[in-house]
Amino acid sequence: MNCELLQDLKFPLFSLLIFLGAHLVIWRYLKALASLKLLILLAILGFGAGFLIQGALVTSLGIAVYALFIIMYFHLYVGMERSVSIRILEEIRQSENQELTIEQILHTYSPDSMFISRVDWLVQGNWLTRAPDGSLRCTSKAGGLAKILIFFQHFYNLDRTG
Repeated sequence: MNCELLQDLKFPLFSLLIFLGAHLVIWRYLKALASLKLLILLAILGFGAGFLIQGALVTSLGIAVYALFIIMYFHLYVGMERSVSIRILEEIRQSENQELTIEQILHTYSPDSMFISRVDWLVQGNWLTRAPDGSLRCTSKAGGLAKILIFFQHFYNLDRTG
């Protein structure tokens, strides 16, 4: 491996280690502080710490590699935290015989409560508003995101997703 490439990788690897270490400590020992916003802040702080320590040795390739690492990590983390599919896989894998029937899965997860919790999360995040009669409406930021997602669904010729 060429020496310049190794030099380019020092920054992203060092910054990633700082980020992962901080993430591990906070999520293990200070769980009350854990949030997605804090995770984003830790990624920025990891970048900053790596930049301060590496200084002039930081290259555009190193920055791009760090961004790639963080994007992949966030995808993994959010998938583990929010994905119903991944949760079902975990439940089956951790069951006694590593198998469950649909009925057993539904006994563990109430589809109604899972749906309601997601709607509540969207309301709390200001993606939806709830009228006094219980009807839901997209906020402007949700409407903009929905337009973009609908465009890409049509672009990729996807049926209903999610």
